[in-house]
Amino acid sequence: MKSVENSSLEQIAEIWRASKVTVALTGAGISVASGIPDFRSPKGLWSEFDPMEYGTLETFIQDPEKAWQMFLAVSKLARKASFNSGHKALAELEKAKKLKAIITQNIDGLHQLAGSRNVIEMHGCGRTLACPECGYTEAVPETGLQPEPVPCPRARTLPASHQTHRYLKPNVILFGEDVKREAIQNIIHWQNSMDLLVIIGTSADVYPAAALPNAVKALGAKIIEINLEPTRISRTLSSCFLKGKAEEILPKLQKLVLG
Repeated sequence: MKSVENSSLEQIAEIWRASKVTVALTGAGISVASGIPDFRSPKGLWSEFDPMEYGTLETFIQDPEKAWQMFLAVSKLARKASFNSGHKALAELEKAKKLKAIITQNIDGLHQLAGSRNVIEMHGCGRTLACPECGYTEAVPETGLQPEPVPCPRARTLPASHQTHRYLKPNVILFGEDVKREAIQNIIHWQNSMDLLVIIGTSADVYPAAALPNAVKALGAKIIEINLEPTRISRTLSSCFLKGKAEEILPKLQKLVLG
């Protein structure tokens, strides 16, 4: 296999222009320039809050105040963040019908704020609160989460629907929770439809994202990867790899793809 590290913007743009159904898979790397560090980085959230201690469904059920400490830290980061040029470039590509969908591992909602419409949030979104039992949802206030866990307002009137959960939680997938069926169905739809997958800012090591590159490659789709460093995908699956920052590369690609 050729060295994918030598791919150029022009090569990638040519593949993108020729594609009929292009889908992007994004991860933490696209939001770093927005002020949201990768949770797994040395300065990321997991260095302060062990996810298997604070970020599990079991912790939220048994000790919601403890889980809320981590939720507050996430909310603080998200409240400061705004979309960057990488998010905006993808939104413009979608608007021009050169990008059909974005599958994201991020929970920051920045793709939608940038103008993207067809966004599949694999791990949910931290900009809303939801009751895991009765389904009630509400937006997180612009000022961020309140200091203490928020009781579900339906808990008193619908006690039978709140046998386990009496508090709202950020509408994200915690460890020990399944990815929502609707998200999985949408991912499978695009997995079977795309002829080009553009991987941006993620090593895609966490399932279900980890399964997507292998699946689309087996179905005949090409894979383009944009990351700070090569990954297992670059070495085994990618047709093209471009090393660099998403917020710098994507606006240039957008111009080349759209001519």
